Amino acid sequence: MDQTTFRILDKLSSNLGRDYSILSLTNELSGKDHKAYYKNIFDKIKELYKAGDIILKKIGNSSIISINFNNYDAVNLLSQLELMKQRQLLEKDAELKMVLCELSGLFRLNFCYINSISVIRPEKNKALNRQEFLFILKEFGKNNDQAVKEEIIGIHRIMKALANMHNMKLDCLILREAEFAQLLNEGAHNPLKEMISSQTVLTYGENYWLEIMKLSNEGIPISGAGEINPAKIDESEVIYNLALFGYKELGGAIEKGRDYCMETIIISLFLSEDARRMEAIPIILNKNLERGRKIIFNLLIFLALKYGKERKLLGYLQYLNDHKKNDELANAIALMTCIGIKPEKIDKKSIKQKLELYHGN
Repeated sequence: MDQTTFRILDKLSSNLGRDYSILSLTNELSGKDHKAYYKNIFDKIKELYKAGDIILKKIGNSSIISINFNNYDAVNLLSQLELMKQRQLLEKDAELKMVLCELSGLFRLNFCYINSISVIRPEKNKALNRQEFLFILKEFGKNNDQAVKEEIIGIHRIMKALANMHNMKLDCLILREAEFAQLLNEGAHNPLKEMISSQTVLTYGENYWLEIMKLSNEGIPISGAGEINPAKIDESEVIYNLALFGYKELGGAIEKGRDYCMETIIISLFLSEDARRMEAIPIILNKNLERGRKIIFNLLIFLALKYGKERKLLGYLQYLNDHKKNDELANAIALMTCIGIKPEKIDKKSIKQKLELYHGN
């Protein structure tokens, strides 16, 4: 793959769902360290279009460019792109190369449900002495459910061992294919949409892009998003989102704002360290579990570990499960317990009162 093709596909694949004209793409590819010329980009776009790797959609006087996920050859190109990105990444840093090679080798040998592994924002996170990973797991039906759960525990344990070995924080979001699809399909902002804008696939790059291809062809909108710190979500947007989840007790006018997934809002409440705001957590969890709303506990656990709120989360989940048994809660508690998380002591009497007051029981 030549450098111009690499840069075009890298930009398009990192900004899925964003409209690019040839001019806007050329402007973005012209940065401090690179120069891009309209004619070069135009000629390469024509070449990729002729091969069927991209789509050109006429809007006004512009042609909007997107990857053609109806063409399997485009997936092959994107797999090559991931190999080049990985090679460039590992050439820059010997320590990071050691961590990533150990991780890749371990999971290729010992696990059968992993569909792909990606590293997220590696250069930015390295400066913070941490790395972040996305694991997508294959779906093999309910008969394999217990084996998948055991594999998730195994992944967490290996990541913890590698973190201790390299004295580096390693966080991993582990999603089943159905959860991956659910998060991409929902309109709310969520961490997965942030990740697909900043990932480098380490293993099974073709599997990753085949999954994106499959979902795109099923009509699921594939779009990325910028990174959001849950601690910095505006108070008015927290109030708005809590109202969507059935909690309207924080006061203040409810004005439409940006939609966030429930898991992000829960971590935002934990990070506020405000007892009144945290009162909402068991109530919205309980209400939405009763309503049958799918809460992605793998995402919630990832965020809790990332922001250091895992012990507090486990305390809440254990209380809720004691209050009213629930299989999803029990599975999340079992995972957190198996990877060595100890629950933080919580005010059970206060939570019980609030659940009764807001009809969460």
